[in-house]
Amino acid sequence: MQWQNYKHIGLLQTYTITSAFGSVYPFTIQATNGSFRFPLQTSFKMYWGFGGDLTMVLYNQTYALPGTSLVRGSAAYAYQNVSSLEAMLFLNGTLTAPLDEGLALVRSALGPFGSMDLQYVAMPASVQALLRSTFLFIATARVASTELQAAFDAVPGYMASPVPPSWLAADFYALGGSPLCPSAIRNSGARIDLGLAEMFVSHSQCHKTSVSSMLEPSATHVLVASALLPREINWTKVCEVDPQVVTACVQATTAAFSFWSLATSAPSTSEGLEAVIADITTLHIQLFQFGATTPTTPMALYTYDLFDARDPIYHYYAWLYMYDWLLGKREVVRFTGDHGSMTLLSGRIVYAISSIATNEFPTNFATYAQAANDYVTLVDISLAGCTWMYIAISRGRVEGRNMLSLHSVGSVVWIGRPLLLLRSLTAISILSTATLRLTSLGPFAVFVSDTPPWYTTILAASEVTWLGAIVVDMGLPLTRELTRHFTLLNNLLVWTIAAALSFTSPNTHTLRQPEPACVLAQVDWQVVCVAGDIAIGHRSRLLLLIAVVVVSHLMCFLVARIWLRQSRLSRVHSHFLSSGAIFLFAHAHWQRHGVLYMDRASAVFTGLLSLRFRGRLWVFDVKTWRVFHLPSAAGTESDAAIAMALPLIE
Repeated sequence: MQWQNYKHIGLLQTYTITSAFGSVYPFTIQATNGSFRFPLQTSFKMYWGFGGDLTMVLYNQTYALPGTSLVRGSAAYAYQNVSSLEAMLFLNGTLTAPLDEGLALVRSALGPFGSMDLQYVAMPASVQALLRSTFLFIATARVASTELQAAFDAVPGYMASPVPPSWLAADFYALGGSPLCPSAIRNSGARIDLGLAEMFVSHSQCHKTSVSSMLEPSATHVLVASALLPREINWTKVCEVDPQVVTACVQATTAAFSFWSLATSAPSTSEGLEAVIADITTLHIQLFQFGATTPTTPMALYTYDLFDARDPIYHYYAWLYMYDWLLGKREVVRFTGDHGSMTLLSGRIVYAISSIATNEFPTNFATYAQAANDYVTLVDISLAGCTWMYIAISRGRVEGRNMLSLHSVGSVVWIGRPLLLLRSLTAISILSTATLRLTSLGPFAVFVSDTPPWYTTILAASEVTWLGAIVVDMGLPLTRELTRHFTLLNNLLVWTIAAALSFTSPNTHTLRQPEPACVLAQVDWQVVCVAGDIAIGHRSRLLLLIAVVVVSHLMCFLVARIWLRQSRLSRVHSHFLSSGAIFLFAHAHWQRHGVLYMDRASAVFTGLLSLRFRGRLWVFDVKTWRVFHLPSAAGTESDAAIAMALPLIE
């Protein structure tokens, strides 16, 4: 892949979470948009792209050739009088004559400008595996042992500016570190023992003065690098390669040695280390500097192989650079020209840090569902309280079996099917979702899969019966008088099966890597990647619980139909009653002289609120939002329940 820095390739990387309803919610890990940075680019001089051709023939610039053609056989061919692409770069002002001393050295080493290829180099898989396994060993050891965590905390990070031993011996002035830029002015150069000059970076621009290149090893950097070196290495010699921070280096490496001495085992790196180093060595990754031995002597081009076998003490810093490369903080680019090639390590890439996009949190449905559930609970509590008040007024003379119909009759009338459906789906979604909690474990943030307490599971399973109440209500035209004979059994069966499923087959989360992980939203401009999908909800479990409710209702109905087929079932009619009250309430003992009566507590469930005033009963019907007045029942002392009941006279 061609390396360039005249534009930023945009990247949108997310991970997704899948809910029990099958909804996928993306959460952003990083997000940048493609953008041009022409004023700050440094790569145009290396190769001539198609954009340069279009500029030459389309735009009326001083160096352009408008009206010409890009077809080689055309009489108006734009480049018929141009000797080379390098000449075009001088013509359009990308290069200036005479060439800078540093760029002249690059041209001498690689070949003419305009025909150099810059290509990304991928980290060998063996190197990635080694560095990752070492990092995971350190992380696991820190979690397992507080002593090792304390030893890790004792390893300080520091700012390093290591210099290869051969360059320290050469003792030159560093005058730049990027083959894409002219060398720095002579009087701004610093001696190499003060550190390297800034190497090429994709987001950087050229500077006239020498800028220092820093290495910022963290505690993990130091531990990973020290683990990959022989135990008998002379750490003092290692730190002397970084003359400016010898003390800080000794402190960090000594603390790292203490960490590894405390570890009961060490990462198994020795077996494959030589093969890994061989894989890196074949890439010939180099450091690059412009330099001069004195401010007046001719400039020279200095390169150094990171894993030079002659300087094993520098391998510590080489591994620090490699770990930076693994983390994406550095790049390796191969510069290939007509005369030669170099594979160079870049400077440190500085990434923008942004806050979490809180608007991505899918809280809308949860907020709505919670408010609806609170409303349902409040109405049910109020309904139960009102019912108890009427029981007290009636002195307990009510139909006790009707009090079991709070959900199937009272809630359907007072709340309605849509909100009851929402409440039941909320409970079902909880039973269909694994619990994945982000928590802290010392300095680590980890996901923990919790098993909910047994009483929480049983309570959530009981909430599934709300869906059963809706199914019962909607199935009344089919089940009719048989309904009240199996409703309680149906609810208990649904509750038991839902709880048993949760206990015997608990939900677990799954992590899936989608294929392909990345797609081009716009070629050479915007990349969209999905790091992974965490499925905490299982739609199959949600559908299974819904099926349990429906099938249980049908099975109970069939059993009741077979069992009671020889029985004579009573039927009542009243426009005051909802269908649930007609078929689920017990009416056998509440009919006198062809008139149907209902105790005032049961009447609350079906939406009838009554008040006895001046010998008449005033009734408010919440279903029709109307007020009726009825004559008081002419009961006797032996029929006190009827005397206190509502006569449902049409």
